[in-house]
Amino acid sequence: MAFAALAVAALAAHADACTTYTKVAGTVCAESCLARTAGCPVALVAAKGGLAPGTCAALGFTAPAGQVEEQAGPCGTLVFQMFDATARVSSTKVMPAPAATTKIPLVTFNAGDATFRKFTEMNDPVMGGQSTGNYTAQGGVGVWRGEVAIVPSLQAPGFITIRSETGDYTDVSSCTGVAITARTGASYAGYRFSFGTKRGFFCSFFSSGFKAHFDLAPSRDFTTVTIPFTDFSDCNSDSTGEPSRPCNPATGGTYCPDKATLENLKTVTLWAEGAAGTVNMDIQKIEAVGCAAPKRAAAAAAAPATVPLVTFDGTGEKTAHTFRETNDPVMGGRSTGTFSVQDGAGVFDGNVVDVPFLKAPGFIKANADPSDFADISSCKSIVINAKAAAKYDGYRISIGTKRNPSCSFFSSGYKAHFNAPVSDDFQDIKIALSDFSDCNSDATGEPSKLCKDDPSVCPDAATLANIRTLSIWAEGADGTVHLAVKSIAGADCGGSLSLIQDSTTRPPKEFDVCSAKVQEGLRYNMSSFDTPAGVPVSVDPTESLATAICCDSRTKVFAEPQFLYEAPNVQLFARMNQTGLTTFYDSVCGLPLFTVPKGRSLADFEADTTEHGWPSFRQEELVAANVVTDKDGFVYSKCGTHLGSYLPDDKGPRWCLDLSCLAGNPAM
Repeated sequence: MAFAALAVAALAAHADACTTYTKVAGTVCAESCLARTAGCPVALVAAKGGLAPGTCAALGFTAPAGQVEEQAGPCGTLVFQMFDATARVSSTKVMPAPAATTKIPLVTFNAGDATFRKFTEMNDPVMGGQSTGNYTAQGGVGVWRGEVAIVPSLQAPGFITIRSETGDYTDVSSCTGVAITARTGASYAGYRFSFGTKRGFFCSFFSSGFKAHFDLAPSRDFTTVTIPFTDFSDCNSDSTGEPSRPCNPATGGTYCPDKATLENLKTVTLWAEGAAGTVNMDIQKIEAVGCAAPKRAAAAAAAPATVPLVTFDGTGEKTAHTFRETNDPVMGGRSTGTFSVQDGAGVFDGNVVDVPFLKAPGFIKANADPSDFADISSCKSIVINAKAAAKYDGYRISIGTKRNPSCSFFSSGYKAHFNAPVSDDFQDIKIALSDFSDCNSDATGEPSKLCKDDPSVCPDAATLANIRTLSIWAEGADGTVHLAVKSIAGADCGGSLSLIQDSTTRPPKEFDVCSAKVQEGLRYNMSSFDTPAGVPVSVDPTESLATAICCDSRTKVFAEPQFLYEAPNVQLFARMNQTGLTTFYDSVCGLPLFTVPKGRSLADFEADTTEHGWPSFRQEELVAANVVTDKDGFVYSKCGTHLGSYLPDDKGPRWCLDLSCLAGNPAM
């Protein structure tokens, strides 16, 4: 089959002065003959456009399928001849289901969050572009500043962007759009948001992903802007960012976000383009919105008894973490150590000696590089499979990055002591998660506050969902260190998806304050906590967390773990009514207790709750006839269920309560 010479239209190149390039997408191949003296270097055009030398015929694409023109920015117009491998097949993209009610967090800007993403700022590199910008993450906010300027050679505005590192994102294919919570101090008309890496088929030559414009009005307060997925297109002008071909689900959705992209966005980008002006944006969070509520199963399989975290034998891709050894840098510390991988085990060697200036032992530690770890929020302990060649009393393990500045100035994370037996054989060493604390002495590593005495220092749900890093310490005791670690895992795991707890028992009669047994199948998946995890006093092991906190008088002064509402299998905010009211019911008798939001916005309720770590309610939201507060500030329902504490603040009355006790189904 003879092929016509295809030209870069702007230059009218001849076939004998060009090289044929191809581009393949699915069952379609396109080819064009690019002049060696095109408006931009051919190598740049090919690289940016995803083109490869050769012909479609050589690749097996021989059925003619028409012709398209593609604008390659300042490089001119490229004319492509298209070919099919077989008869043309309709490619209809799957749009998200419209029936949806919840949110899915995508990006936050606090380095300790599981949804934290690193962003890189890029200035316009095209044709002498003079736009400039900078980006930092400060205090849980992404701070983006810059100036979009006219490109002198084009006499048109350039662009700046901030792009997240590529990684895995939660599936948002059931959602209807994206919400950006941000504020700006300057009016700017060129803001856009894009996601994904899919390259539009002969539309956007230099850029990739699905892009949409959004407006953000200047304000001192954070506001939320929602962009429907139907506003996004993967066919956009490289010059202005405007869609060349918009998304239209009614005609097959060819340029709409496809299901594969929505199942894993891979990356997100904020743009300032197509309009000259000042960029001044603070970004608080990015979420998918209008997502289908998770289906609730009648019963679900229990989680595995152990959840692997770290291995050294090279067989587990998700458990193979890189460790680095650190010697005590404080005040002339002289402790030294090494860490290496030998025969499928991590070997931690060294000597801990006194810091001369302090006359006290220093430390050494082996620290895993920050990365993603398996979710251990359903586990009750951590097990280390290890052996020691010499007795040493100062071994500790720490998890996470959360910093408690009122306790530990230099260190971060939750830490616990463990004893490693001297043995020729590897043995399991189990450490209860209730033994961990984020309030530890920087001098000795010993806890200043114990989890069993103060639940606020216990590991929080966000950390357990992804600990991000893990460290083995030798500190607070002089001596020789020789520890071989084969594996580290979450242990005693289970029940993270269970909705019905038939085995749950009531407290002994003398301690039972409730009028009946805690309901089965509590809302917000609160029945999934089938043991009193985080309860720092002795209760019957068959009591659920809700039973222990809401009904057992022995736990009266204690609360459920702080930020439990953020646990991956709870996600309170995502399960609340996003456009109306949500009523919270007694977990025992089903009486209505509080209705949110009233006298404020849902965002205000979320902020109030996030500030304190437990659901926080205000006066107008109280169902006064059903809630009783005693003289000591303890809060009960009219049925006798213990709900939490009354803790007024500068905004007025505030009820700080346990979600475990507010998750009931309404009485019939």
